[in-house]
Amino acid sequence: MYKLSMRLSILVLLVGVTLSFSYAQETTNNFQGFVTNIQQELSLANQISQNNRDPLVIRDRVFRQFCDVMNLVWTETIPAYQNQNNAIFYHPKQSAFIHILCGEFGFVTDLWEFAVSDDKQYFLKDDRRSLGIYAAYENDTSCNPRLNMANCDVAQKFTVVIQEILNDMFDIKQSAVYWGIDIEDGDIKDKVNMFSVNTFGRALCPKNDCKYPKTENRLRAYFKRGENMLKHLNIFDRDFIKGQIKEKNKTPDGSWDLDCSIPLTPWYNIILCGMYSTDSKSLSSFTAMVQNEMFFYRLFLSRYMWWMQTERRLQPSEFSSIQVAESRVTDIIQKTQQQIAWTQEATDLSYKMLREMYATFPIHIGLLIYYEDLYRFRKELVKVVTPLYTLYDKLRNVQDASE
Repeated sequence: MYKLSMRLSILVLLVGVTLSFSYAQETTNNFQGFVTNIQQELSLANQISQNNRDPLVIRDRVFRQFCDVMNLVWTETIPAYQNQNNAIFYHPKQSAFIHILCGEFGFVTDLWEFAVSDDKQYFLKDDRRSLGIYAAYENDTSCNPRLNMANCDVAQKFTVVIQEILNDMFDIKQSAVYWGIDIEDGDIKDKVNMFSVNTFGRALCPKNDCKYPKTENRLRAYFKRGENMLKHLNIFDRDFIKGQIKEKNKTPDGSWDLDCSIPLTPWYNIILCGMYSTDSKSLSSFTAMVQNEMFFYRLFLSRYMWWMQTERRLQPSEFSSIQVAESRVTDIIQKTQQQIAWTQEATDLSYKMLREMYATFPIHIGLLIYYEDLYRFRKELVKVVTPLYTLYDKLRNVQDASE
């Protein structure tokens, strides 16, 4: 039941992963052909290794083959998948997960090709040691691919990696809901007014004459919450990234604008547009970024399960017998599939909540303003209603003049 072929593993696990962006080089709109090309190149890489009698004792062969094939995506050998109608694009060189997975095997990302600094500075953590995949000492054989990975839970280790990446992405985008990205500098009152002008077309507290103090205080609390979320990122150095974007796109007035329009600009970047584009209504750039990461996460674990099934030499010596090895492989595949399912479920739920926040947060603030207007109207109405009630009592007891 769990003996999945390479083809079935990849096709089954990639069902539903269909959102990202296009680019301007070697691309195809044939998703089945895209997956088939990857399969063929992985099979070819494995065949070459077997012909050269490359030893599997060095466990980095499993990773290296995968990463070498990822280097071929977006070339004539493996055109990247794109679909202009759905704004779909899968590109491993713009994936933080592939950057971390393949960084030790000669894989070069082009995430920051336009930047003026070392790409390492864009990540708070991007190597296997800092991420806890294996220990700092050289003879750690648990998950060090250059030594021995016989007892390494690859699915669990790299599921933690993708989860940390996605957590950062969702935190950055959610902080934008609280206005924690675009107007984080300057006086707090200026932030409140800027948010109000952009959302409702007028300043909430112009010239220090604030008629909505409760709403202002609530907005301040939300701004603080957004800023705090950005202080607990694990993977991305958001401040450095934003600084580089400002430097690259600096205009005479000091402003900056990240162009994430469709059709895409030549330097379109999946992660930067996903984090900083202003498409708050559709969230299309953000969706593209998240699904690009999920695509390659699932693709890698599909390949990993295929290796565990077909190559018994990857198992420890105590699992050398066929019966014991099959039982172990079945358990590994089952647990790997569960990790994938949990990650996809958590991602779908987080995305649903984020869309709801983008849709309801302006309404929430608008209702707070409306509430304060009603409260102020009630206070003013008292000044009118009280005399009216008094007049009503007098008029009710007025006698007819003829009596």
